[in-house]
Amino acid sequence: MFFRSKIDEGEIHSTMGLWKSCASVFGQTVCGDYTCSSDNSSCGKILAARAFVTIACILSIISAVSLFVSLVASDRLRSMLLSVGKLLAWICLIAGIIGVAIGVDTLTRYENERVPWGASSIIGVIALVVNAVGAVVSLLVN
Repeated sequence: MFFRSKIDEGEIHSTMGLWKSCASVFGQTVCGDYTCSSDNSSCGKILAARAFVTIACILSIISAVSLFVSLVASDRLRSMLLSVGKLLAWICLIAGIIGVAIGVDTLTRYENERVPWGASSIIGVIALVVNAVGAVVSLLVN
């Protein structure tokens, strides 16, 4: 997932995300990974958001696989896979909420000024809504 907030200052455009940042000056774009320094207070928040979003993505795949495998599993294994799938769906939702909240908050602030949300920040919120629906639907699976 890549959250994006864009800063425009004349012919200089800057785009920041969870994984990299890009700067474009007069049409020339240069991108690079984040490097943390002691004077960069938002770097830790970006790394935390990155970790939570990654955990949410991994857990959602494991949860979906366990719920689908439970459809064809024996009764004993089915019960265990259903419980694991439901639990992971809710843990995934919580990790996603934390990750998206930290990421959007950190990336939409630029020198204590609010920056408009990028498209991927909005997609992150939409993904949370879909994740919440999935977590509720997982409770209905028997």
